[in-house]
Amino acid sequence: MRQELLIGLLGPDLLDYGVVRTEDDAFQIHVRRCFAYENVIRAGVGDAYSCGIFARVTGWLEALDVHYEMTPALGACMKVQGRACVYKFRVQARGV
Repeated sequence: MRQELLIGLLGPDLLDYGVVRTEDDAFQIHVRRCFAYENVIRAGVGDAYSCGIFARVTGWLEALDVHYEMTPALGACMKVQGRACVYKFRVQARGV
């Protein structure tokens, strides 16, 4: 997956993040600044917020029939929990 595509999916002005290739078929995304996190905290609803950023990305991957594994699984916002927002993806070639 090219980083330009990933930037387009995540939103170039909405997030500050880094992408590191960890293996031929795997990469890690580390979100340093997230507009969604900032806004749910500002609104006072952080405890009820589940990550919508990566839900959107995984929805697109599924719609494109891209086979992938993502860890950790989607759930509550990691930043709200005081954790680093880091997701690992492994992409499988078509037909695998």
